[in-house]
Amino acid sequence: MTPTLRIASVGWGLLTLFLAFTRFTSLSMLGFPDGYITPYDTATKSLQEVMAWLVVVQATYFLFAGFLGKELQPTRFVLQVLVVVVLVFVPMEVVETCPTWDICTGAYQAMTGELMDDGSGG
Repeated sequence: MTPTLRIASVGWGLLTLFLAFTRFTSLSMLGFPDGYITPYDTATKSLQEVMAWLVVVQATYFLFAGFLGKELQPTRFVLQVLVVVVLVFVPMEVVETCPTWDICTGAYQAMTGELMDDGSGG
């Protein structure tokens, strides 16, 4: 493994570990100051926690790959990063921003039969 690829692997691992930390921090602060947690947050909290743990797992993999010098070709590295982005980071962002999208709100309401209550409004 080239030194540049090792640095990229360790850098990606550290960056995503930081992102997982911020996600866990965000999840720990769910709710309003009065303690009310919206039904949407309640429904998606477990999913978001699982995805955050997946980020920790892949960060650990890339850190070990970078520090231990595991054979990793540049093409394979880029492909693995793209897989993580598509399968973990994109769904995390969709779940987080879903209440702001009309199509996502409609799909949620069609699947659950309930109005989406994300706490916005008066």
